[in-house]
Amino acid sequence: MQVDGDGVLDLVVGSRTTVTVGLARPLPVVRPLGARVEARVLRFHADDPAALVAGVRAGLPA
Repeated sequence: MQVDGDGVLDLVVGSRTTVTVGLARPLPVVRPLGARVEARVLRFHADDPAALVAGVRAGLPA
């Protein structure tokens, strides 16, 4: 897990990410060694990114 100075949290799998989620407000994150940071963007890998995005969108208010 990496969080850069702009609040971009990367959860890299196999040296890549396939989904990027911009957050409406910062998300508090506790890093593996206990440091606390805020993430504004999440980037991570999903085996089926289209299905993941569709599921997230289906759960959002209209």
